[in-house]
Amino acid sequence: KGLALYVDDLFDETAVEVQKNEEFHQLIDTISNMEQQHYKLPSGIHATLRPYQEIGYQWLMTLADHQLGGILADDMGLGKTLQSIVYMKAMKERDKTHRFMIVCPTSLVYNWMDELETFTPDLKCKVITGTPEERLAIIKTTEPVDVFITSYPLLRRDIANYEERKFHTVF
Repeated sequence: KGLALYVDDLFDETAVEVQKNEEFHQLIDTISNMEQQHYKLPSGIHATLRPYQEIGYQWLMTLADHQLGGILADDMGLGKTLQSIVYMKAMKERDKTHRFMIVCPTSLVYNWMDELETFTPDLKCKVITGTPEERLAIIKTTEPVDVFITSYPLLRRDIANYEERKFHTVF
């Protein structure tokens, strides 16, 4: 699915005749016309999204429904963190077993935690920090944790400890 748009463009630029089935056409149409998708906002969000933030949320949901990765990018301070949090909350409403991982600069680890606690206090979050032993204990915890937050340097050090962990989405 990740190459569908590329392949579609490639075949449009060549003289090769290709038959595309209905599922392929629907995928291309959905992704190309993402603004026509309408995913309901999850309940329990302690914020009001601006229209462009709702579009970002719709984009994330569209990508997830097609098992695609993507980039949510705009100027700093426009609410990408909130859009991501709303997405996580929506995914948790779909399936309570979904877990998420946030990897960010060290300076933003506790900012993510604060934002999650502010906007979705019902999501259980853990910051992975401390000594190697303390970090391992957090990673291996059996208590229910919805969102794990770590930094780039700590992820590099701890990467082998995540082998048994499954995450629905990594930011």
